[in-house]
Amino acid sequence: MSPTCVADDISAFSKSNLVESIAMDTGEGLTEWWQKNSEWFRECEKNIYKLQELEPSWNSYGAKPVSVKSIQLSRDIIFELSKMSGVNCPRIGASPTGNVVLTWEWHDFTRELEIEIDPAVGIRYSYTDECSPEKECEGETVNPMDIRLILTK
Repeated sequence: MSPTCVADDISAFSKSNLVESIAMDTGEGLTEWWQKNSEWFRECEKNIYKLQELEPSWNSYGAKPVSVKSIQLSRDIIFELSKMSGVNCPRIGASPTGNVVLTWEWHDFTRELEIEIDPAVGIRYSYTDECSPEKECEGETVNPMDIRLILTK
């Protein structure tokens, strides 16, 4: 799958469309619901920005420092996902190519979604499901809504 747009389009999409996807069916008032989700967002945001501290060859094998653009896009994606019911804070990491990696593991440890935010091509993702291998998928997208759909399966 080849994306037809790049980093600026991801950011623009997340700011315009994902904001409309907030969960209003939780039975809670929006203020209370957002306060709970915003707590994990702030922690994730802090950890994403810490990736700027990684030096070249941070893994001892020639890894690149994490790109500022990947950090900014990751922050935007996490912000939008934090507004959705059922989405929790991912593990934050870096790829040797200098991109942010976000990983979600389900509580029963049977499913995992890993995304890599590459400003040049978009979002690379890999979803594994031990209970339903037919649902496993990987690919590239420029649409953060695709990630949301996998996270809320």
